[in-house]
Amino acid sequence: MALDVSYIINTFRLLRVLDLGSIYIGQDFPPGIELLIHLRYLAILVDANALPPSLGNLRSLESLRVTPVGQNFEIVQLPSTFWNMAKLRHVHINDCVIYGLCHYEQTFSRRPSKLVNLITLSSAYLLLRQETNDLLRMFPNLQKLRCIFSGSLCSPGSSCQLPRLDLLTRLECLNVSCDNSIKLLYPFELKFPCSLKKLTFSGFQLPWSEISIITELPYLEILKLKFNVFVGEVWDMGDNKFPKLKFLELSILNIVLWNAFDTSFPVLERLVISSYYKLEKIPCSFRDIITLEIIEVKWCKHTLANSVLELKDEQLEYTGYDNLKVHLHHIDPSDEDDTLSCEV
Repeated sequence: MALDVSYIINTFRLLRVLDLGSIYIGQDFPPGIELLIHLRYLAILVDANALPPSLGNLRSLESLRVTPVGQNFEIVQLPSTFWNMAKLRHVHINDCVIYGLCHYEQTFSRRPSKLVNLITLSSAYLLLRQETNDLLRMFPNLQKLRCIFSGSLCSPGSSCQLPRLDLLTRLECLNVSCDNSIKLLYPFELKFPCSLKKLTFSGFQLPWSEISIITELPYLEILKLKFNVFVGEVWDMGDNKFPKLKFLELSILNIVLWNAFDTSFPVLERLVISSYYKLEKIPCSFRDIITLEIIEVKWCKHTLANSVLELKDEQLEYTGYDNLKVHLHHIDPSDEDDTLSCEV
């Protein structure tokens, strides 16, 4: 049953914070919210595929959190008046698409101003076309971005082009994935901003030889590779190095053989390996990484877990360090249904 929030809207016109993020308010966006012109924070559940143009009246809004609900949920469309909300700093909308540069110009006969205060945006569908680069330029100070590259939203017959994420020169945290509805044909050009410190990268199906697009990032400290972002049974790191990487997570990749050196991850502190049913051992060179504190293995074969335990013993024997912790979760002890979990 939907809750009627009209009493709140009509009674508390000076509200600065309105959190309706855990309350179902029906299929329609609550009428009158645009009258709460002093709002700084708005969280709301919506059962709709588009937010109304009146949302742009909230010129003082700094944080917007929208959670779509409903069985017929699709991508939420932000209105062109979104560009009028100059004070926005944080926008969190599960699966949204921002149309509007051209539509805004047609509606208001002028180009919108850049959202210079926006520092967080998630989760945005980025269309594979040239106009998306113009959109990215509207967020010059963006620091955190979660996005999905989508070709399903391209116009029929239009050429698809990967968005230039390197235009976001102040970006520090990026979570980027590829929509299942498209299959990118390699080779294609993909560049990340050099300012990145944290990257979650999934679904692109690149060859491992392209890992250099990540190793070239000078400030990267946290890296999560997921869902076949790279494909191929052999990951030979060669001369590729992650000089500042402290955290590495590998999840649902099809690696069988992984070759690396202790110089590949000179300051690594934590390694997480999840859902690897082909990989049987990690590189023995990891025993020489004296900064390594934790190796966590989840949903993997027992042979991989055994190799990690052996590496812990070897590190003590070869280096004299005994600071490595091993966390094993849901390890397949053989080919049976039972699983094993432990910490060492």
